[in-house]
Amino acid sequence: MKKRIIAAALALALSASAAACSTERTRETDADTVDTVTLAMGGATSYVQNFNPFSPAANKSPLMNLVYEPLVRVNRADAMKVEPWLAESFDFSEDGRTLTFNLRQDVTWSDGEPFTSEDVKYTLELPTTVEGLAVAPIPDLDSIETPDEHTVIVHYSEPQYHDLANYGQIPRAIVPKHVWEEEDPVQWTNEDPVSTGAFTLDSFSPQLIRFEVRDSYWNGEFNGVEYVQVKPFASDDSGKQMILKNEADWAGMSWQNYEDNFVGSDPEHNHYWVYPAGFSTGMLFNMQEGPTTDVHVRRALYAAIDSDQLSLLNNVGTASANPTGLDGDTWGSLLPDDLADVRHEQDAELAVAELEASGYTVEDGNLTKDGESYPLTLTTNSDDNGWNLFGPAMQDQWNEVLGLDVEIDSIPGQQWQRDLNNGEFQMIQQYLLSGDDVWASLNAQLNSSFVEPIGTAAIANQGRYENETVDQLLDDMSQTLDEAELREDVAEVANIIVDEVPFAPLHSAAYFVDVNSTQWSGWPDPESATYIPHITQPVDATITIQNLTPTEGQ
Repeated sequence: MKKRIIAAALALALSASAAACSTERTRETDADTVDTVTLAMGGATSYVQNFNPFSPAANKSPLMNLVYEPLVRVNRADAMKVEPWLAESFDFSEDGRTLTFNLRQDVTWSDGEPFTSEDVKYTLELPTTVEGLAVAPIPDLDSIETPDEHTVIVHYSEPQYHDLANYGQIPRAIVPKHVWEEEDPVQWTNEDPVSTGAFTLDSFSPQLIRFEVRDSYWNGEFNGVEYVQVKPFASDDSGKQMILKNEADWAGMSWQNYEDNFVGSDPEHNHYWVYPAGFSTGMLFNMQEGPTTDVHVRRALYAAIDSDQLSLLNNVGTASANPTGLDGDTWGSLLPDDLADVRHEQDAELAVAELEASGYTVEDGNLTKDGESYPLTLTTNSDDNGWNLFGPAMQDQWNEVLGLDVEIDSIPGQQWQRDLNNGEFQMIQQYLLSGDDVWASLNAQLNSSFVEPIGTAAIANQGRYENETVDQLLDDMSQTLDEAELREDVAEVANIIVDEVPFAPLHSAAYFVDVNSTQWSGWPDPESATYIPHITQPVDATITIQNLTPTEGQ
């Protein structure tokens, strides 16, 4: 069963800030008034006033998750469990073809109008009724029924149990029908958005977006924050300076050598937390062409990598990955007991033995068999500074352990993405098993129905992996939400991944959180957090802001 997985890429660190030891604290606002929390949001030097989350425009306003709300919340602090939000309950039929949402009855739009099932129906049907939106239609959608103002019944033509988590994402955040039906959803920029969320737009400029907390927010009062400001930065270095100089309270950047360059400069106020994202960053093998079609070659190449050493080079707080690619901190309850807590470690002896078992030898740094030489190349994204460090280090490790001279082809992100989709690589940097649902994550990475010929773009399974047993297990998983059944199927797939090594998980992917608590306290303790305080997370970002209180003495 095909399924498009939209995953947010998690950027690795830029180089450490040259002025990272600065402890200057200068706030531009009135020192006697602490009512505004300031977020630093990267990727731009200025903002465009377009709060249409479905717009195909290249440039839109950031942090739509502060404006719009989904029907459910995906609890990333608790094994990706799906929990109620705008829907106070939900239930699948036994055949997985009918999903019923019972909506909260105390929710209003920011213009005072009631939130109803017609808003949900209108929003979810938009991608099927309007062409040109930057959002995919619901898979296998048959129809949507609204028997009353607070009930929505989604009918699928095929079982879609694992579509549930997608209702927790911004592409399915709910918009007001009474406002949107008067506009062209493709062209409209929605400059003053109406939403169910906690914030309304107070002011907008290309350099500063200012939101005001709603008095009538359905999920209760805030502990101190009255306004939220969003400031842009183009590079991580400039964003880091904003946090260091107390020009921003909160950001979501990885921070190289954070112990010295950030936390150490002001341990009382500077906080850096790394939350598991559930998936991995690593390397994808080409399973259709070249020596990487040989399982022994793949095992040898993976075993030769010291991912712990790579972590030290970048030092942003990430750990070596679980060899299944599924992070044990998130999916441990579904993984086999003997794999749940395992992290990849270099095994030089195994690497040498597996290469010998492959029948290949190494001559002049290249794999050789039957008189033919097979040079190896690792493709990386030159825009990713972490991999600019990893590539040469892996090159050295392969040479030291196996005697191989692997070429590093570091190319710009657009070309890297094209080569990835087209399968035009031998080994390539990649995000592995990303998604909010375990079946969706495995399915997108491994299902052979996604396989396209080399040179033709694939929307998933870009490594072109094919295994009939895995396909059947994925099909079985798609038919259930029963945890015991899922655990049995996941365990089988996990063991096959470890044995066949279609990809090489290197590091656990993470949400990075940077906080300057000079102005605001109440940030969650990572050891006991029930939500992830990352600025881009639907629902969780709002909960974070809701719980903040002015730091004592402010």
